[in-house]
Amino acid sequence: MDQQIIPPAANASQTFKIRFRFRVGIRLDIERKSFPFRIAGYRAKLVPRTGDMLIRDTDWLVVTIRGLRSEEDARQLGIRLQRSSSIAASFQRIGIDVGENVATSNFADSIKDTIFKDFGLKMLDDVHGVTVYPNTPHTVITASGGIVTAFTKASGTLTHIEALLSQVEIADAPEYQAVLLMNAAMMNIDALARMVLAISAVELLATGSGWTEAQTLSIGRLIDVAEQDCEVPPSELTDLIKVLSRLQKQKSITTGIKLLLTTLGLESLKPRWDKLYGQRSAVFHANKYMSASQRTVGADDVLSICGRIVLAALQAKHPSVQIGYEAQYPLSA
Repeated sequence: MDQQIIPPAANASQTFKIRFRFRVGIRLDIERKSFPFRIAGYRAKLVPRTGDMLIRDTDWLVVTIRGLRSEEDARQLGIRLQRSSSIAASFQRIGIDVGENVATSNFADSIKDTIFKDFGLKMLDDVHGVTVYPNTPHTVITASGGIVTAFTKASGTLTHIEALLSQVEIADAPEYQAVLLMNAAMMNIDALARMVLAISAVELLATGSGWTEAQTLSIGRLIDVAEQDCEVPPSELTDLIKVLSRLQKQKSITTGIKLLLTTLGLESLKPRWDKLYGQRSAVFHANKYMSASQRTVGADDVLSICGRIVLAALQAKHPSVQIGYEAQYPLSA
């Protein structure tokens, strides 16, 4: 396995480092082995996860930031970097897997202790996501790589990450969960899976929206009328009342999505949404066959429509996040 060795700090005062490992769906077109930049006032560096290679030659990348004065500051910045990267990748439509801050490879503590004792090297687990550690002894992180074929310019994504860093709240929100689903869709190689994940992102945003008070009362009156209907057999009437009662408590996903589009000012997308949702239902509920080319084209359309909805919802929640995305999510004729 390749090793990434991180040198100790030049000064004696205790500082901390951030290591953020992630995977991109479209490689960054940087013909360098290391790309320095600044973020939140700190020196940062983008490098391949493994080996002596160019950034454009791998989909696994690492951002390191050093010089943080406390572990908590480093952890907070790392989380903001992780979240901002996910959102920025969605705006650029490149797809990113920012990880869940869990180690994907590690060594037993006894081996780590031996390496440290014999060679003075501190071995860290290879975390997919954010790691924070003291900027002191030599540190070794073992890693392996992967492959993809497409490329994108890196400048726009890095600029968006910096712009989003101080604007996006760290607390979980449905809008961010939807962004994660959109990234998962863009990272998936299967067209049907991309469709399902992208549609799920929009459904997530529509979940939980309720009726207005007037609508709730109107449905209640329908239940009262149904209960007095003597022309319907009791067993059928019971089923009908159950359906109306469920409807009174919660809108359907379809109704919630239409309300969402109206709220976001995206009424023009309703015909497109109805069409794609009908196709989705035909495939998954009516067992309609779609050829490979139809799935590919269909997935592209779904990503464009759902991407516009998710990012519009994100901007509605965070008005300060004003990044154009229409060009990255074009609508078919």
